[in-house]
Amino acid sequence: MKTPLLVLVAALALIVLLALPVLFSDSVTQQMRPEEMPWRIERDEKGETRVLGISLGRSTLKDVKARFGGELEVAIVVARGIEPGKEAENAALEGYYERIMLGQISARLVVTLAASAKTLAALLNQAGKAEALGSGSRKYALPAGALTDADRWIVAAITLIPSASLDETQVERLFGAPARVYAAEATLKHYLYPERGLDIVLDEKGKDIFQYVAPSAFETRILRPLNLPSSFVE
Repeated sequence: MKTPLLVLVAALALIVLLALPVLFSDSVTQQMRPEEMPWRIERDEKGETRVLGISLGRSTLKDVKARFGGELEVAIVVARGIEPGKEAENAALEGYYERIMLGQISARLVVTLAASAKTLAALLNQAGKAEALGSGSRKYALPAGALTDADRWIVAAITLIPSASLDETQVERLFGAPARVYAAEATLKHYLYPERGLDIVLDEKGKDIFQYVAPSAFETRILRPLNLPSSFVE
C-alpha cells in the first residue's frame, strides 16, 4: 500500500515543480489587473513611485488594509547584533501579510512604515517579549493599545516574496534589463533598478524577494546595506 502513495507524492511534487515557471508565463500574467502586476511601477512628475496600488511615501497603513484586507500583523524588527539600548536607532516598523493573491500568484507582503527613532523607542516600551527570527533579528509584537494611530502611518518601502521563483530571463522579460547585477553570493544575485527604486533578489537556495523603495532612497535603503557605493549603479 505504501508504493502507490509514494508514487502519488512524487507525481504531485513534479507537478508543483513544473508549475512554478508557468505562474509567471504570459498566459497567466496577462490575466492580472494592472494593480496586481509587481513589475508595473508608475513614477509621477515628483519622482514618487506607485506599485501594487500603493504609493511609497504617500499611502498609509489604512490604504494598505483597504487594498489587501485588514488581517495583518504590525511589529518592530531589530537587526541582529544591536546592543541593548540602541534598538530604536536600528529598528524597522513593519506590517506583514503572510499571504496575498496577485492574480493566480500567492505571495508574502511586508510594508515598512516610516517612523522616527523617537516613535520606535516609545513603541518598544509598549512591546512584548522579543521573538528570535531565523536571520538573527528580533521581532517585537505590538499590543492593540500601541496601534491607535497605526492607520495614519506612511508606507516607506514594500517587500514582496512570491511563492514561485523567477530566473534571469523572466526577470528581464517582466522588469526589463537591470542597471547592474550584484552577485552577493554564488547562489544569490541582486538585480538593481535605481530609477524604479527596485531590487530583485534571486536566491537559488531560498525565496526570491522584490524590494521596492522610493528612487531617492535607493542608496540608503538598498545600496548601503549591501555595502555598495552609489557609483555602482551610475
